Order: sequence, then C-alpha cells, then structure tokens
Amino acid sequence: MDSGWIVPATDVYLGDEDPDLNDGNFNAFDKVGENGLDVTIDAGEAFLHGAWVATDAQTVVTLPDNSTDETVYLGWDKDTSNGIIVGLSADFGGNDRKIPIWDFTTSGGAVDSQSDRRPIGKPLKITEEGGVRIDARLEPPTYATLSDVPTDMRQGAFAWVEDEQRYYFEDGN
Repeated sequence: MDSGWIVPATDVYLGDEDPDLNDGNFNAFDKVGENGLDVTIDAGEAFLHGAWVATDAQTVVTLPDNSTDETVYLGWDKDTSNGIIVGLSADFGGNDRKIPIWDFTTSGGAVDSQSDRRPIGKPLKITEEGGVRIDARLEPPTYATLSDVPTDMRQGAFAWVEDEQRYYFEDGN
C-alpha cells in the first residue's frame, strides 16, 4: 500500500532545518529532462511511511527499452541513514519503503509517454464521523489575471486569480 506524499515545490517543510541541504533546489521530484532512455528526476522532500526524506540533487534513472508503464519510485533504504532512492523497483531491497512517482512507456531507445503519479501535498483525512478534516492549509498558486493561469494545469488543480478575486478549478475541459 502506498503511504506517503511529496511536499509541493512551493513549500519547504523540514528541508530548511538541515544545513547540508539546499532547499532552493527542491522541485517536488518533477521530471525535468530526458535523453534517450535516461530521465532526470529533480530534487525534493517527502514524507514516506512516517519518515522524512529529502535530496537537493537531481537523479538520472535509466529506463529499460520497449517497456510499458515502467514505474519510477521514490523511497528510502531502511538499512542506511540518508538513504534516499529515486529509481526502478530493482533499485530497492525487500525492506525498503517506496511510493510510485512516474510511469514511462519506452520503445526504440526513447520515452514514448509518461504519467505523473506524484502524490503532491498532504492528504485529507476522513474522520470517524465520515467528515473530512483538513490537516494542512490549502495554498493554491496565485495569478494576477486569468490569462496568466497556465493552460496545462493538471486536472484537479486550482488557482486563485487576483483581479477576479476567485478560484479557478481545472476539471479537464
């Protein structure tokens, strides 16, 4: 079972507490490049199975050719300290904790398609009474005008538009 979430790129939770980390590099483990079968996953911080993990360095993951839905995971090596892993299933030991963050389909020595599976932001919790308790303040991106809102917002995302004083929700249409 997946158990974890990634800190949004606009936030820093614990990264500023570690003097060895440059939290200015955190970018929510976004895919920031590809070269043939090599994909580059950016830095970030996350909470996985109750543990905080962070890296300020990019990671290059080499995907197998001619694969469908090859998953890249974010996790940690339970047998070492500072053992963050960004990689394929084979990069993890049996006791290591991980969550899926990207799926890739490859052929002919290149990436054909990708699917973003990153669980960004602290999840909502359902109370015993069936209600929803928000554990963290929702802070969507803010834009000056509606024309400033990116046209490629992920489905389910929302943004605040200052000049209209309202939220806009991306519903896929």
